[in-house]
Amino acid sequence: MAGAAPLTANLVLAKGGAAPVGGERIALLEAIRDRGSIVLAAKAMGLSYKGAWDAVQAINNLSTGRSSSPEPAADGAASRR
Repeated sequence: MAGAAPLTANLVLAKGGAAPVGGERIALLEAIRDRGSIVLAAKAMGLSYKGAWDAVQAINNLSTGRSSSPEPAADGAASRR
């Protein structure tokens, strides 16, 4: 179809009353991966370090309680470089 708008989709993850994980938090994780640092990722996204760290903790908290031990979304090692 000529001129048709591209199809997009958004995924939001939530568990119980925990804060949802949507596109902004996924972008933060990608920024941490790309920059190798929570500090640099936070700056790039216009967040404070604490705001970025709290978001990562919220993501990690969603993965607790499984039968297997999941890898954390970010473990803080990158921020110690």
